[in-house]
Amino acid sequence: MTMKAPTIILMTDFGYEDSYAAQMKGVICSIFPHANLVDLTHGIPPQDIRRGALTLLDAFRYFPPGSIFVCVVDPGVGTDRRILCAKSRGRFFIGPDNGLLSLALETGSPCRVRNLENKKFFRSAHPSGTFHGRDIMAPLAARLARSPSGVFKEAGPLVENWVRLKVPGVKRISNRSLTGEILFFDHYGNAVTNIQRSDAREGFWNRSRIFAGTKTIGKIHGTYASGVSRQPRWTALFNSAERLEIAQRGGSAKRGGLGLGQKVRAIA
Repeated sequence: MTMKAPTIILMTDFGYEDSYAAQMKGVICSIFPHANLVDLTHGIPPQDIRRGALTLLDAFRYFPPGSIFVCVVDPGVGTDRRILCAKSRGRFFIGPDNGLLSLALETGSPCRVRNLENKKFFRSAHPSGTFHGRDIMAPLAARLARSPSGVFKEAGPLVENWVRLKVPGVKRISNRSLTGEILFFDHYGNAVTNIQRSDAREGFWNRSRIFAGTKTIGKIHGTYASGVSRQPRWTALFNSAERLEIAQRGGSAKRGGLGLGQKVRAIA
């Protein structure tokens, strides 16, 4: 029986107007024509490493073992920052050593991380100083898809001091109160916070009311439409990643006055 080629997943901040993502795909397909390519997203806000790291964290577990993630949000491209090739939970991750991979890697054990130094995996001996995604990361992904274990061992030396991204933690004021903040806004303008359902027992959430800045959001609902009788109206809920989210039905939390880093409180 013929084995299916591993899936190569691309996540970048390249956007959808330029050819950068397509160039990476072209390199991959030239080296490994049977590549199974998936776009996670190319809509990460420019140079927003934290947003990229959170997006990867939320998505990687839904892909099968053997999958290869190529992640390019790389303000330091062309400098002496390292490029990492990592393996965690049976999946491979390739990206710059700037914290972009760290949230996903820290969820799995054991995790092995290599500094990509072996130039035989590069597209050419003289890669572009502004496009390592095409000339270094994409070729490595294609070769990993062809020979995962051998290529990973040869990619470069193991490292332990790779960059870990720091995401603001939730502060528990008392047994009846905790405080977090808005991490990002999604495509719909919903405010996604760093507060997770696991930060408190279910009884706390059943009793609590949510406040964002000076706004009273109210109690937590199960869906975007629950408890909303007119539009626009604030609502709070746990999203599919189990993060507390603030939405405005018929509107946008982002346009409604909330901002990045704004404090969010849950009081029971």
